[in-house]
Amino acid sequence: MTFVTFFKAKTHFHAVYRQSPFGLLRFDKKRYTLFVERLDMGHVHAEITLKNALDMGYALDGHIKEEEVRSLTVKALVDTGATRLCISEEMRQKLGLRIVGSKLANMANGTVVKSQLAGPVELTWKERFFTGDAAVVPGLEKPLLGVIPLEAMDLAVNPVTQELEYAHGDDWVEYPMSLFTDQGWASFYIRNPPVS
Repeated sequence: MTFVTFFKAKTHFHAVYRQSPFGLLRFDKKRYTLFVERLDMGHVHAEITLKNALDMGYALDGHIKEEEVRSLTVKALVDTGATRLCISEEMRQKLGLRIVGSKLANMANGTVVKSQLAGPVELTWKERFFTGDAAVVPGLEKPLLGVIPLEAMDLAVNPVTQELEYAHGDDWVEYPMSLFTDQGWASFYIRNPPVS
């Protein structure tokens, strides 16, 4: 428990206890002291669906049936310390994802491992989606949902409720993008609308 002392405090608290993102606030009126009972951040999980994005394209073109698109629904650990979506080799094989490269990854325990990049994969949480690559991490027990897909889907972890939620409400925000074409750089805005 930490505390902050106010000298000649003029702030009027309507209640003795208040919830804040930092924990439960308790104000001692006699000593003009604000106590912050810290929240221990637990594990935040989210049920996500992963699909092979190439299969989705083949289905749109009529080369395969929509039910043939390889997909998995899994419970992922939301990890704001991870950069990208991390999956196991078993999940990569079930989804039929291609290896597109490799990368050294710094793990939370301080070790450095060589991971493969696989994709393309489409990740869906509720009506939000992200398409990109995934890091195939050796020995990974549970998929990790990292910051790149969280930012792309405009999601955030609420430290008070310890749940995944929309960062800016129901509407996805617009963000600028640039693309190099045969005619040079093209700049445009992408607005991520809800899936209909």
